[in-house]
Amino acid sequence: MLLKMSWLSGVQDFLYFVQAWQVATRLRVLLDCMDVPDYRKRIDEIHNLQWLDRNIGINNSFHKDYGEVRWLLALLFDDSRYRALKWEMWRAPIEEG
Repeated sequence: MLLKMSWLSGVQDFLYFVQAWQVATRLRVLLDCMDVPDYRKRIDEIHNLQWLDRNIGINNSFHKDYGEVRWLLALLFDDSRYRALKWEMWRAPIEEG
């Protein structure tokens, strides 16, 4: 029974990781189209996410994707599943070249 619960927990952790990665990927795409300083688009750093949460509406409140960005940020901050993940787990791979 212990082995089965451990396996299930691993599957749930993986699914949470996939969801967090999808949220982060979509957020990166949307931020590329918005008036946000480039160094604040690095959402692998928690202080940039906090800054975005506070300031995204200053120059982007009329942007067509503003509501979705606010929703994605709320997912990252309010859902304990995402808080439990380390930010490094869903950091985008750096392309070399």
